[in-house]
Amino acid sequence: MKIIAYGKWFPVLFFTSVIVSFFGLISAECPPATLIRPCECVEMPFTLVNCGEITDMETLVDVFRRTADRKFHSFALYNSSVQFLPASAISAKRFEQILLVNVSMTAMFDQSPDLSNNISMITIMGSRFLRGLGWENWGNLKKLHTISIHTTEVKNLGKSFVDNISGTVQRFHLFDSRVRKIQYNAFSHMTSLYDIQMQNAEIKSLRRSLFPTPSKIRTFNFPDNQVESLPDDLFTNMPELAYIDLSGNRITTISQAVFGNVYNTLKELKMESNPIVCDCSMRWYMSRYRGTLKGNCAGPEDRKGKSFHSLTPRDFTYCT
Repeated sequence: MKIIAYGKWFPVLFFTSVIVSFFGLISAECPPATLIRPCECVEMPFTLVNCGEITDMETLVDVFRRTADRKFHSFALYNSSVQFLPASAISAKRFEQILLVNVSMTAMFDQSPDLSNNISMITIMGSRFLRGLGWENWGNLKKLHTISIHTTEVKNLGKSFVDNISGTVQRFHLFDSRVRKIQYNAFSHMTSLYDIQMQNAEIKSLRRSLFPTPSKIRTFNFPDNQVESLPDDLFTNMPELAYIDLSGNRITTISQAVFGNVYNTLKELKMESNPIVCDCSMRWYMSRYRGTLKGNCAGPEDRKGKSFHSLTPRDFTYCT
């Protein structure tokens, strides 16, 4: 049985591994195939409703209606073009996880799912939303803990995002997905957020007000963006911070003001592919553990290409 094929991705395998790791083995039973056509129901071991080549939202509504009061764990839609997901049906079927792969939609939902919905994880890959994801209809997703978006333009993380995305979100991932606008306090209400990763999203700046205070963030990854400098207070009140990835940006300095207070508790600080100038502003690093910081100097000329961990106090004897 073919479940989902999309380029070199294997999203269902990823989806399955995540779900099983969270929930372990779950007893499930699919309905007769005639009730769910043109979709399929897969027992893996949870019930996954798997729909492809869908061109009309009413097709999904009909499938859900024919299955009467049966409940399902997960819903996957791929290689399809529909206006919206039918929010009332998604709620009624008690879906906990939603996966969209290579779909074209006007927005995510036709209306807000009611408060009884069980949605905890949404994964979107290689998709297009004509009016954006429609954050205004996400406000009732009170159990949502994971948002993972890949190769899908996100028009903005503005006021509507802040007002409607639940503070229960723990993991926010955005990969190869351009963001046109990020509000100054976009994630500040997510008091349970511990894993934020935004790679190749054309982000130009980072500020402390984006994140909760205090923050539970443990993984702070913003690689392959366009950040040129970091504010001194960026990592303040982040006592659980362990992993930072700022590789592939345009940052020129690794200053004590930014990293000094958190460096000793970090497990990894990735700064590769930045034009870092290893001048006197890095002298503080000489008294710290070298294995944490990853990357190379882009200057001055006598240190160009030299790895950070190979720097010695001799390189800074001229500093006063």
